[in-house]
Amino acid sequence: MRAFSSAVAPIAIIAALAFANQSTHAATSWTTASGTSDNITYDSGQTAHGLLEAGSPIVSSDKFVFTPSNFAADSSSAPAVDDLLSVVLHAKSGKSLSRVSADLKGDFSTLGTATVLADAQLKVTNLDTSASFAQSFDFGTSFTSGTEDGLFNGFASVLLPIGWRNALVEYSASLNATGQGGVGFIQGKTGQLGVEVKPQVVAVPLPGAALAAIPAIALAWVARRRLAIVR
Repeated sequence: MRAFSSAVAPIAIIAALAFANQSTHAATSWTTASGTSDNITYDSGQTAHGLLEAGSPIVSSDKFVFTPSNFAADSSSAPAVDDLLSVVLHAKSGKSLSRVSADLKGDFSTLGTATVLADAQLKVTNLDTSASFAQSFDFGTSFTSGTEDGLFNGFASVLLPIGWRNALVEYSASLNATGQGGVGFIQGKTGQLGVEVKPQVVAVPLPGAALAAIPAIALAWVARRRLAIVR
């Protein structure tokens, strides 16, 4: 989470805004909710409120590039906005999912005493085991005290254990703007999900002859131990 204020704002106000004014937009499936890329296939693509992506992301080289639509917060009219983008990923044959990354870029402005805030999280759930990992976005120095207008850029990355092949990816984001006598505005402009894969690790079974030799080797070792004791 990262916030910027052109004046000192009460922490309670910022916290309250994160839970206020939830969007009433209906859930929206992508116009192309399933498809394939270089190393993955995907399905069930949607956004909860149709704001992070109203149509379908551009999918290329295992990346999903989306353009938010009206994903903006304005202290004078709509002080809070949020959305959840989700998609199910499947690694192609011989591959496993190794990393999922995400970013969110946009701009903001303040006039007078006002505060803007951006928050986002990336969550990846293994559909075979129900294990999950989540990472909050790092907005770095996107919001610098004393700056009235600027750009923001948040990033998150989730490194996955070996063997993940089917996963639900959830990208949640919220923007807030409040004015204590001033006006604040913040909007998301572009976003991206990136997927990395590795060759699938498969246990190689031992040949039948090798398996049969294991008990014989064990018996020979026991016999040698007994002989050594007798001597």
